[in-house]
Amino acid sequence: MSRIALTAGVLAVWLLGVWGMWRGWRARVARTAIADLPVAPEVPGADLVQPLIGLYLGTTAADGWLDRVAAGRLGERSSGWLRVVPTGVLIRRPSYDDLFIPAGTLESVRTDKGHAGRVVGADGVVIVGWRHGGRRLDTGFRGDDRGGHAPVCAAISGLVPAQSRQPAKESQ
Repeated sequence: MSRIALTAGVLAVWLLGVWGMWRGWRARVARTAIADLPVAPEVPGADLVQPLIGLYLGTTAADGWLDRVAAGRLGERSSGWLRVVPTGVLIRRPSYDDLFIPAGTLESVRTDKGHAGRVVGADGVVIVGWRHGGRRLDTGFRGDDRGGHAPVCAAISGLVPAQSRQPAKESQ
């Protein structure tokens, strides 16, 4: 009888933990709610540089590299590829909706050692700074081939409007 009670107690604690995590994630989604994301153009245009294949690390608030934006599934990691086109930055995520960052909303681009809780080493992540719905956001992407980071950063930098440029941040 005591074994059954102990099993029931462990199961109850586990269920309480799962319920708490679910409520916490729902609260984060509500707290990080953002306006509808821009839709990628059907024909985005020719790539300005070779697409970067790798891992989408997520989108965070610009002032907090660990503060993921849960709304719109922007905080979830996914394999994918980053394309720089004349109209902006297009991140294809096979598991989720594509993320399109129009050129007019871009503020900065840099490489860093980590993003959204993932640390990969010096210049291991491309961080795209942009503005959406009055909020400054950072989107991180780690290319499988780090040699592609510099050309991608240069191409994105060419799209950043002069009046929107933000000074480069120091690494975390």
